[in-house]
Amino acid sequence: MTQSAIARIERTIIRHISVEDAPFFLELLNSKPWQKYIGTCGFLKKPHLQYPDFGFA
Repeated sequence: MTQSAIARIERTIIRHISVEDAPFFLELLNSKPWQKYIGTCGFLKKPHLQYPDFGFA
């Protein structure tokens, strides 16, 4: 599935996340730098949301 860009500049394309991005995010979230500097505390399951949300509250 190819999605259209939301914005384009010289070397960057911004687009919505798609299911095809899952392997990238799996590798990113399990990488040592991510775990060291960000960790998993930013993903919260709030009772009023169906899925976990990214936040620091």
